[in-house]
Amino acid sequence: MTEVEAAGVTFVELSEVRADDEACFVVDFSWRLETIATFLAAGATASTSSALVKIDVRNEADEEWEMLKFRVLLQPAESIAPTEDPAAASAPSAAEPAAEPAAEPAISQHRLVLQLVGGKGATQVYMLSFHTVSPLYQVHVKVPDHRMPLYASRETFHAFHPLLASLQATPRVRMLVRVKPDGSGPLPDMCGCC
Repeated sequence: MTEVEAAGVTFVELSEVRADDEACFVVDFSWRLETIATFLAAGATASTSSALVKIDVRNEADEEWEMLKFRVLLQPAESIAPTEDPAAASAPSAAEPAAEPAAEPAISQHRLVLQLVGGKGATQVYMLSFHTVSPLYQVHVKVPDHRMPLYASRETFHAFHPLLASLQATPRVRMLVRVKPDGSGPLPDMCGCC
């Protein structure tokens, strides 16, 4: 019942921000149960990737279908930095003091990374938004260009975070994928998490 409620909340939020030229898909990024068990038992240096998910997007301008393919990777947080939005990134000024180096985390962390497979042959550039559909956690990743091969989340997840903990029982991450052609402006935020 809680998953139905989470889907309902997601769809209500979507109805408030969805644009006419935007396509939406609900997909499951899934793993074998044995793969997740091995990943969680391996500790801080482990990584894993979900099965490949394919979606077909209609390019109305060229009247053809384009296939976009994705998978979710869970990688050690130290091995990959979050992907910055080029518009939001800025260099520190000379007047600002240098940032202190980050302290070593007390508990191992993993980062959710979206792997965008292929797509370079598409006839136009698509902006993407990946938003989890779960009653236990929210993760929202905006990708400004579908041709980027890897796009990392800002958030990191320890072994007891609801995202990783829920994978033990149900080895999948359900996401709403919003796809919009690049020429029509940015995708609006769907929730208050970004």
